Amino acid sequence: MNEETEVDSQAIEEIEELKIDILPPEKPKKVKGNLKDKKTSKGKPTPKHIIAAIIGAYLSGKYQSQLEIADAVGTSISNVENTISSIPKEYIILKDEAVNQRIALKVVEFIEEGFESLKHLDNHFRNEAWLMNQDAEQLGKLYGIKADKIRMIMEAIERANRSGGE
Repeated sequence: MNEETEVDSQAIEEIEELKIDILPPEKPKKVKGNLKDKKTSKGKPTPKHIIAAIIGAYLSGKYQSQLEIADAVGTSISNVENTISSIPKEYIILKDEAVNQRIALKVVEFIEEGFESLKHLDNHFRNEAWLMNQDAEQLGKLYGIKADKIRMIMEAIERANRSGGE
């Protein structure tokens, strides 16, 4: 199964699971002349499975840009732009909240891993035999760096608490 088909089927499943009824009506666009394009099929309505794939990809928050969505789905950037502009704002707000929550969880995982690493290093630094064999200048740098990291973490927590209370 190639990546494009995976994206299409995942998007369709997500849309059907959420029972989102946000697909635009199937009205052909009025186009002057005989415009045909292999990728965009100008002059024809976008198939529902492409619209579902675009919406699913967008709402998943896995893609950084509309161009990435267009490449993943295999459609034009204008199809992506038009489809996204037709999504009700409530769904976009939910998507943004879900993305923010996913990012927050990743940040928490990263911080926890950092604490575990610092804890491991602290256990190593408590070894008195090792400490006695270290240069005082190097130990000073080590503890300075560690103190600076703790200060940065505390400032980040303080900023997060301030912004969370607004």
